[in-house]
Amino acid sequence: MNKTDLLLQMMEQPQHYTAEEWQEILADEECRELYTLMSKTQSAFDMQQEVSDEEIDAEWQRLEKLHSSFSKVAAVFIGILMISGIAYAAIHITNHYSHDAEDQQPVVTVEKKRPAAQEPVAKDSTVVTQPIVFDNVSLDKIARTIAEYHHKEAEVKNDQAAELRFYFVWNQTDSLQTVVEQLNQFERVDIVVENDKLIVR
Repeated sequence: MNKTDLLLQMMEQPQHYTAEEWQEILADEECRELYTLMSKTQSAFDMQQEVSDEEIDAEWQRLEKLHSSFSKVAAVFIGILMISGIAYAAIHITNHYSHDAEDQQPVVTVEKKRPAAQEPVAKDSTVVTQPIVFDNVSLDKIARTIAEYHHKEAEVKNDQAAELRFYFVWNQTDSLQTVVEQLNQFERVDIVVENDKLIVR
């Protein structure tokens, strides 16, 4: 199974993969780009947004540029898979949210906590942090969790953006700036770090 197929399978069933497997697949630049693209698409449908033909065409062109090294057959396969998945997700999510929107609870899976600052760590030992998976969690909760980890204060200036819900895999070994850039790739998200604060604008 190639890395693209593995990533798509991992995104469908994230609970079946370890943090090490997530780190390995997201270390590949092309897989990370594809993951970001698929996450943006999923988030758009989580908000029950309609995706126009122009947006699909634009994302398809972007995908072709990102994966120019793939053969044409693979690119066509991925495109067909994405369009089929989008159509299926649109039907499934619309039906799901129309019945269960009020009862749904966010799920935050914490694989392993970062050691407290006071805890001594032996110089020759290696602390391996596990990615944290935010599944249908509000941007407000995601921002506050990440800010707290980096010893920053979280400030929400846009309540509407703060209520957006996302699927996001947070690799704690990434710098705060890298995580902010990843979150800002989602539509309608604008986060900055200013004056020792993580600000949702």
